[in-house]
Amino acid sequence: ARSPPGLCSAKIRELEEGTFAVKRPDGSSDAYRSKPTNEFPDRQRDSAMRDSVMRAFSPEQVAKIDALCDRWDLDDSIKTRLSRALSREPSQVEKYVDELGIVLASARSPPGLCSAKIRELEEGTFAVKRPDGSSDAYRSKPTNEFPDRQRDSAMRDSVMRAFSPEQVAKIDALCDRWDLDDSIKTRLSRALSREPSQVEKYVDELGIVLASARSPPGL
Repeated sequence: ARSPPGLCSAKIRELEEGTFAVKRPDGSSDAYRSKPTNEFPDRQRDSAMRDSVMRAFSPEQVAKIDALCDRWDLDDSIKTRLSRALSREPSQVEKYVDELGIVLASARSPPGLCSAKIRELEEGTFAVKRPDGSSDAYRSKPTNEFPDRQRDSAMRDSVMRAFSPEQVAKIDALCDRWDLDDSIKTRLSRALSREPSQVEKYVDELGIVLASARSPPGL
């Protein structure tokens, strides 16, 4: 291959599917493979995803989300969906969580109503009717209001908070070295966030593979 971005996209797909293994330019190969998402039990996967997303919030925001979920017995899967929906607009977390608390206080089934409200957050139709009959006119912003590049950047910045400064620097250096655009960088960051302890190893190996992508055949 002579296209590092194209080869990187193929390798990211392998990371996502759990088939990532590296053949070095000298012909030797590494036997280790990435771990596919489906090797994690649902609860463990939900927890890992939520912990990754929660790093996008301030400690005060995390405390508010935790308090809401504890107060209304919201399970891990709901908490994960809520955290991901809220991460689209970090500046609005306090407002949305406060309003969700008001709505859930009048619900017969807080988990069920919360799931419906999370769907509204995801679709950009979230608006709150208070128990006294008054309502707030503001609505959440749907994902499709963000241009592709801005959305990629926001998603990547959120995921990158799961990594250490040193890991972020390695990912940035790889992308800068091989002219990988924002969409590829976003996919790579999300794939790597599944196994934070393996970031350095996978990035180093990707660098080795991409170094051969620009070499003419036979070299």
